[in-house]
Amino acid sequence: MPIRIAMLLFPDLTQLDLTAPYEVLTRLPEAEVSLVWKSLETVTSGTGLRLAPSVTLAEAAPADVLFVPGGSGLVPLLQDEEVLEFLRRQAASARYVTAVCTGSLLLGAAGLLQGYRATTHWAYHELLERCGAIPVRQRVVVDRNRVTELGLLRRRDRQPPVRERDDAPHLADQAREHGVSQSGGALVTVRYGWLPPSRKCHERARLAAHRCDSSVLVAATVTEV
Repeated sequence: MPIRIAMLLFPDLTQLDLTAPYEVLTRLPEAEVSLVWKSLETVTSGTGLRLAPSVTLAEAAPADVLFVPGGSGLVPLLQDEEVLEFLRRQAASARYVTAVCTGSLLLGAAGLLQGYRATTHWAYHELLERCGAIPVRQRVVVDRNRVTELGLLRRRDRQPPVRERDDAPHLADQAREHGVSQSGGALVTVRYGWLPPSRKCHERARLAAHRCDSSVLVAATVTEV
C-alpha cells in the first residue's frame, strides 16, 4: 500500500529542510512524494535553488504524511488563509503531521499544534507558546501524530519517528557526515547545533541563521492565532 507524502513548497524556504528529508522519504518502499504549492510555477529557495511543484494546493490528494519545511519565506504564509486551510485539510486525515525548524510555526499558525508538545529553531522557540503549543527543547519531539524537529544537523536523523512507525526497512546510510569549512554565519546557517550558541555570539548567530526578524514572526503568528 503506497505511503502518500505531501511536502509543502514556498518561495525562500530553506532548501535543505526540504531536500534532505525528500532524499530519505522518497527511498521508502511504495512512497509517493508530492511537492505542493499554489501553482505549478517554479519556486526559488532562499539560496536560489529552483524547485518544481508537482501538484497544487487545491488538487493535492489527502496525504498520509504532511511535511512543512522552514525558512524566512514562511513569514507571509502565517497569514495566508489558502496555505493555512490546506494544512488544516491535510492534517484532518493525515497519519502524521510533521515540520522541520520554523515550519513548526506555520503548523502553529494553522492551529495544528494547540495542546501539542513541539519544538522549533532555538531562536524562535518562545513563539511556540503563542501558537498554543507546549514548547520542548529537544532535538525531535513526537506527540501523538505530531512530529517536529528543531533544525538542521545531519541528514540521516531527519524524520526517524515517521520512518520507524511505518515499519519501513532500515535504510542503509554509509555516507560520512561532512563538515562545513566556512566559518561564522555560514556555519551557523548551514549546520547549526540544536542548542543555542554561547551568550557571547548569540545575537550574531541569530541574525546569521535567519534573515527575518522575530518581531515580524511574533506579530504574524499572534494575529493569525
